[in-house]
Amino acid sequence: AARPGIGKTALALNWLLRAARFENAHGAFFSLEMSNEEVFNRLLSAHARVNMKQVQAGQFDSQMEAHLWRSRDELINLPIFINDQASITVPQITAMVDRHLSQSNQKLDILFIDYLQLMQSPTGSRAAQQNEATRVGEISRGLKLLAKEHGIPVVVLSQLNRQVEQGQGRKPLLSDLRDSGAIEQDADMVMFIHRKMRPMQDGEEIDRNAELLVSKHRNGPTASIPLIFEGEYATYHEMERDTGPSF
Repeated sequence: AARPGIGKTALALNWLLRAARFENAHGAFFSLEMSNEEVFNRLLSAHARVNMKQVQAGQFDSQMEAHLWRSRDELINLPIFINDQASITVPQITAMVDRHLSQSNQKLDILFIDYLQLMQSPTGSRAAQQNEATRVGEISRGLKLLAKEHGIPVVVLSQLNRQVEQGQGRKPLLSDLRDSGAIEQDADMVMFIHRKMRPMQDGEEIDRNAELLVSKHRNGPTASIPLIFEGEYATYHEMERDTGPSF
């Protein structure tokens, strides 16, 4: 979870890409906010290490174009499924997962949803007629059941309340999760992305430091993981730590 513009989608796509490339994990990414093309361009920028604005604008020389084509060919052969249906419900996602798994030689290792508050309740359902907190709570419980019944991790992105922006750079808390305490209750893990988003002064270098705050972990310890955010590549990577002896 994080406020808009912090990099929730970038981190989720990093996980999806690394799982597919290095573990041959079959992943599904449900994007309720961006199109298939936008998601693919982000994956391509991260995979090829090419500035995302150049990829979007098509501004590159022949050598860079050849590099992008190679990266594109590698990407489309990875076991990644992207769905950009803007209005989708938990039963629809479950049906798609069941249909995918019923096909011969198909599997699904991890599922991402970007993001929770944009999901819909089925037309005519009781939750659709309730307040937003109740509606989001039912969606959260539905996704919990999906993960449990299919035995796969479901990574759900979520917005935070606006109050977190009024704390002068304070780190997010579980109480900052937007719309429903059910998210905190249902999730096995809750992680926040924390970055200092103060305005940059003239000539000042961009602050790339970030933290992944593991604020709830049902089966393990909480933690704070230092990260580096490279916005031009839509990429996060863990900050290198010096574990050697000090003198």
